[in-house]
Amino acid sequence: MISKKINVLLASLLITCSLNASEDNPTQDEITTLYVATFYRAPDNGGLNYWLNQSGLTLSQIAQSFFEQEETKKKYPNGTTNREFIRSIYQNLFNREPDTLGWNYWENELSLNKISRDRFIEAVINGAKDDDNGFDETTLENKKEVGLYFANNGFSDMDEAKIVMEGISDDVKTVSFIKSKIDLDSVDLNSWNDYDDSNDYDSNHENDENDDESSNNNDDDKNHENDENDYETSSNDDTNNNSNISSTLTLPTSYSQNDGRLLASQCFQCHGTNGVSTNSWDSIAGEDEMDEVFGEDAIMDAQAHGYTTQELNLIGSYLKTLSKHHDD
Repeated sequence: MISKKINVLLASLLITCSLNASEDNPTQDEITTLYVATFYRAPDNGGLNYWLNQSGLTLSQIAQSFFEQEETKKKYPNGTTNREFIRSIYQNLFNREPDTLGWNYWENELSLNKISRDRFIEAVINGAKDDDNGFDETTLENKKEVGLYFANNGFSDMDEAKIVMEGISDDVKTVSFIKSKIDLDSVDLNSWNDYDDSNDYDSNHENDENDDESSNNNDDDKNHENDENDYETSSNDDTNNNSNISSTLTLPTSYSQNDGRLLASQCFQCHGTNGVSTNSWDSIAGEDEMDEVFGEDAIMDAQAHGYTTQELNLIGSYLKTLSKHHDD
């Protein structure tokens, strides 16, 4: 009982100490854990990039902003008691209910408005550790790893973002299992039905990665020896992009004009439907200079490296057909 009281006191100190570790410069790890705690899902690619690179907010401001989102309001509607809220956050983070002493402590702090719900989440995250109550730190690390893997591989589907979290525990095999599903772009409602904890998914995933790396190296050698690549290879960037693509993928050898719209759809996630922005982002509809569009800042330049010259030209050709926005 004494040790539990000490743990609660330490947790309260985290509110004023540990939370400031990287307050002004939040990391993708910290933002990902906020997604897990608040929404019980992996971050989507666009959302993670926004909060990390464009929002300009501190970690606490991001946590507070999460509570202004419709997703949060639906998950915790008016009438959600503090006790229910605490249970949800512990389940989201650690797959367990809080111990009685901690539960009562946080309920009292929230009820007396000594701490806000967003600051409570930060405190619980920073207080995670492996002890008699469970392997909280390990479980959270595993969820964070999966969340980052999902977002950094370009995925944004909200349902899939929730599914990948459902079976993650303190067992590293759950991480390797769902990573393999992400690699194959085969995350669906039945994904976790295939999980068998007797399988060594960790070794299988490592072997798959090694096989892919070996195949990539062999394919690169063949590409240098044989000039059979149907893509335009007029720049070193295109060559580097192609050499990094897994050999398990079959690349298209030709495009139709309509493919320009499909390729540009990634741009529309930030710049609005058909490139017409209704917020602070610039509209790109009617743009005819791809060097200007993708050379404006480091983020756009990084996006450009994901396409070949042919693909960039197709995007540019499609954008030219759109009516230029009157504010630009």
